[in-house]
Amino acid sequence: MPPSLFHTVPKRMVGTVLYPLNELEDVDPETWRQERQKYAGRERVLEKRVPPLNCFWNDVLHLSPVDPVDIIAALGAVGIEPLRRRFFEIDPFDLDSNRTVIFVDRRANVSSSLDGSQWLPFQPAALTEFSAFNEASRQYYRECAQAGRRPLLWGCLPHVLYRGRLDTRTFRIVEL
Repeated sequence: MPPSLFHTVPKRMVGTVLYPLNELEDVDPETWRQERQKYAGRERVLEKRVPPLNCFWNDVLHLSPVDPVDIIAALGAVGIEPLRRRFFEIDPFDLDSNRTVIFVDRRANVSSSLDGSQWLPFQPAALTEFSAFNEASRQYYRECAQAGRRPLLWGCLPHVLYRGRLDTRTFRIVEL
């Protein structure tokens, strides 16, 4: 059985649907402005392409195969309190594999460039390989803590990128 996927429960949820950032702009401009603030100072990320899905970084939902329990423990180990502690748990078999890709994120650090080896076809059975917290993320969290910066929650961790929206009514919510 492959691991579940996780997405933070937005602070301000628009109904029961998770929207990619670019769609959210039309659905709820105020929430879009709040969520877009995550990219303040790194707006160039909004121009990144997701080649296998022929779209931009903010045209997809970002899901994690790494259990949030492990992420919160790693943050706590470096003295950082997580801002979000509620996560949707998503069955990977509920996703259309033609609209989904695995972003491996084997970069040395968050500012390294992306290449074709970073993208893998989505296969739920392959998720086990990407579900463990890794040393690159631990190092990234340590560097952020030492510099007094808040890290990106999923920094240096694999992502599952889904091009579409998801209705959350059947998702379990994990509260940590």
